[in-house]
This record gives sequence, structure tokens and C-alpha cells, in this order.
Amino acid sequence: MPVRIRRHGIIVVFIQGEAVRKNVEVEPLPQNSGGLNVMADAQRFKQIMNNLLNNAVKFTPPGGHFGIHVDQTGDAIMIDVWDTGIGIPEKDIPFIFTPFFQAENRSGEDVEGTGLGLSLVKQLVEAHGWQVTVESVLDRGSTFTIHIPLSALTTEEPAAVYY
Repeated sequence: MPVRIRRHGIIVVFIQGEAVRKNVEVEPLPQNSGGLNVMADAQRFKQIMNNLLNNAVKFTPPGGHFGIHVDQTGDAIMIDVWDTGIGIPEKDIPFIFTPFFQAENRSGEDVEGTGLGLSLVKQLVEAHGWQVTVESVLDRGSTFTIHIPLSALTTEEPAAVYY
């Protein structure tokens, strides 16, 4: 079923409360950015984005920022979920999508989690035939990128509108 990915109005209501509580700011996208219709399981797409956005808020210290960037480049649609958080140690990056793995937490905060969120993200992304990658720098933040092939674009009317 088609899902519309808007390039604006992108931050989910579910996590806004937590972002405000932690004093983490959302970076808005330009209002004239348009949108894209892709073939996706709407519920699973929502889970993917929820997990990535919740992590962005969870691992960004007060005063930090997070956001989403959507772009169509070359042969793919790229959805970047980025933050100015604590980052992921380089030695942990190869394992970040492994079930129950939790990267070393250098923030000093007690961060709750099971180590299943990113594993689930990867499984759901790959079930769609997409890819997910991560780039991270300690104390500067992380960017998780979902690579959606252009073949997933559709002109059909969306059943759901996200982000």
C-alpha cells in the first residue's frame, strides 16, 4: 500500500513530548519541500521511524538537536534521521543492528532499552527491500539513513501520510 513521505511537517507527535521534556530541539524542514509516495507497509514504516526518532531524542543531551532530511538522489530516496547526540563508538558500529546489542553509553545518563530497536529497524527496512546505514562521530552525533530504491515510488494515492 502506498505511503506518502512528506518532506516537511516531518516530526512525529509521539516523540515531541519527550523532546520538550529533555530540552532537545527539532530542526524543521522548509515548508515548500513537497513529498513522495512510496510502496510500503504503513504500520511498519511508522515503527521504523518511531524507533529511529526515539533513539535520536534518547541519545541527544539537553540543548541538542535532531531532525529528518528526505532527498531523492541518483537511484534512491534517502531518509536521514540525524542528531547531535553522544554518538556511537566506532568499535560498536558493526554491531549496532545486532539483536540485544547496546553500544557503550558514555552519556552518564541511565538510558532504558532492550537493544532490540535498531535490530527491528534493520529487519523491517530489509523486508521492504531497502537498506539502512549509520554514520556516527563520538560527541557529535549520528545519522541513520534509509535507502529506498526509486522503484518503490508510486503515483497511487497514499493510504497513510507520515512525516
